[in-house]
Amino acid sequence: MNGMKGLRGGKAIAAIALAGAVAVVMAGCSGSPASNPSDTSGGNSGPATELTLKLGSLMPETGSLAFLGPPQEAGVGLAVQEINDAKAGITIDYTAADEGDTDTKAYETSISKLRSAGITAMVGARHPASPSSSWTGTSRRGS
Repeated sequence: MNGMKGLRGGKAIAAIALAGAVAVVMAGCSGSPASNPSDTSGGNSGPATELTLKLGSLMPETGSLAFLGPPQEAGVGLAVQEINDAKAGITIDYTAADEGDTDTKAYETSISKLRSAGITAMVGARHPASPSSSWTGTSRRGS
């Protein structure tokens, strides 16, 4: 039972981290002030450019940690829906993938799926027993 207490704390930390990331993205994409403050032609009519964030998630849908996946996916899905519904100049193109288990090949297939989708950011579960705990990914800078 003590192990479950750690999982709840981890979920809370993950939710706080996701909320922080969403706040940073939203702050960076907010409309800029008018270049001429005396301009009274109706104010800011919305964002000048529409940005798209290709977000991927790697959550356990199968394997021994599958019970953790649905609430995590629901949290990410809710954040994506709220950001897209806000029509604040950013649209999130969301792709979900299965993290699987150390005994399955779902992780390897899912990483290929996310890379081919061209994601620019990824969220996922961070658990020592998950296959993604050892994934380092690749950097666009080649390092």
